[in-house]
Amino acid sequence: MRVLVGIKWRDDFLDEHRHPEEYRIQVLAWKNLDKLDNLYFIRPKSLRLLWNYWREIGLVELWRKIVSRSQEQYRNQKYISCGLGRILESADAQKFPMGQIVAFLAPRHSPCLERVVLPSEFLIKVDQSDLPALSASTILYQPVFTQELVVNLWWVNIRGWSFYSGRVLSYRTSATLMKNVLESIRFTDWHKALILQVPEPSRITEVKEYSLAKRPLDRKNAVLFGYGNYAKTIILPNLKSYLSIDCIHEIDPTQISLQENLVRKWDTSPSCRDDEDYDVFLIAGFHHTHTPLAIQALQRNAYAVVEKPIVVSNTQLAELIRAMQNSKGQLFSCFHKRYLPFNELAISDLKIDRDESINYHCIVYEVPLPELHWYQWQNSKSRLVSNGCHWIDHFLYLNNFCQVSSSNLVIAKDGTINCSVELENGALLTMVLTDIGSERIGVQDYIELRANDVTIKMINGSAYLAEGKDRIIRRAKINKMQSYKLMYQKIGRKIVADEPGDSLQSVNVSAGLLMTLENQLTEQLNQQRLYETNPSIPE
Repeated sequence: MRVLVGIKWRDDFLDEHRHPEEYRIQVLAWKNLDKLDNLYFIRPKSLRLLWNYWREIGLVELWRKIVSRSQEQYRNQKYISCGLGRILESADAQKFPMGQIVAFLAPRHSPCLERVVLPSEFLIKVDQSDLPALSASTILYQPVFTQELVVNLWWVNIRGWSFYSGRVLSYRTSATLMKNVLESIRFTDWHKALILQVPEPSRITEVKEYSLAKRPLDRKNAVLFGYGNYAKTIILPNLKSYLSIDCIHEIDPTQISLQENLVRKWDTSPSCRDDEDYDVFLIAGFHHTHTPLAIQALQRNAYAVVEKPIVVSNTQLAELIRAMQNSKGQLFSCFHKRYLPFNELAISDLKIDRDESINYHCIVYEVPLPELHWYQWQNSKSRLVSNGCHWIDHFLYLNNFCQVSSSNLVIAKDGTINCSVELENGALLTMVLTDIGSERIGVQDYIELRANDVTIKMINGSAYLAEGKDRIIRRAKINKMQSYKLMYQKIGRKIVADEPGDSLQSVNVSAGLLMTLENQLTEQLNQQRLYETNPSIPE
């Protein structure tokens, strides 16, 4: 598929995946309404920033990060646009038959595409007598003209909408949007538009396969879901020595560089196709997709290596537990703090047995999210699920996943979350989660462990200090990325040796506590909104 880069086509991209309820449209005219600058984390080009990261993570990891971010240049160019097109693949021929000319709204797409996939809410039939002259061999292209004063920014509330977001559009909202789309198209001076030549339509394809050298027969084959920065810099470099990664599924075609023969197959489908068969599923996509993909792996008796969070709802947790109980496959939760080298030091310095309690107190700073980032989606849940799960799981891991006896959560007016948890063994967790503070080196944390008159301090996963009653017991320092490397090395070795993964108890306790706290957070947020709209109601 062709994607516009600057003022020229680049024609080696895969097509977007089309779900059964969506439509594939051949673009005939395209108008950019607004550039979306707040979808992703895009770091400024700064020598000081590079210096800060080099000191924290080292040269190798910094270089991986630079290379990964440089590959996101096409992904980062997203617009909200509207246009005209012809239906190529229809979900419902009664609504929009094949060949039907439609107006469309594209809420988060590249500057211009040869084809686009959209749901019916963003389509409307048009009367061709009111349209500019259209040709199948050209696309009329109207870029954003910043000098134009647009008074009615009718598209503001739909910027960045995604099929995966969980936001459902009402009929009334859809009708209003498409009415505005029609008006925008009709009042556009298409005589000033650029004419992009499309001499021959490219072949529709969501899959690209390469004939690479045969993989070693003694290696298990794997599929990766989600080719984001984390996968490129952490997962693939650390697992390539243990697995043959044969396929990568990535829903955004502009994230995929087909010129790099990295794997045998690329696919824009969000899940495995019926004819695919893998020993290992590496799952690092949108949060709400983790559980369904893990269940798909377990149903095939495969390994599921799942990034955080493991679940985003109680329903998903129940379904995952049921799948684990009925599968010969194994699940590994990728909570890297379980693999901190400091954990063994702490157990030794606290002078405790594994069944004794460890109190855990932490302050966690997370970088503020861009306005339209996918962590903000309804399906992604709160920052507690997105990031707070790391420290909740670490506390439970150190306490051998003891059952929870009580939990409490308070959210401040500035959004800071303060939660406390007590376990049946007497261990106490207090956690403050905030995005107020310095983002000099990204996410930061300060942890204290306490037991037997000893205090352990861990800072940013790289500095360790153990204090007794009257002396410093131990100091240690590591590269903060070491725990990720150790995690994948250990998981890789276990998969190679056919060893078991996480226990049912660890998944049930860790994910169960997270869901309890998430429900408490949701209830408090709902109460805050109710009070804001009805100040007479007591808080």
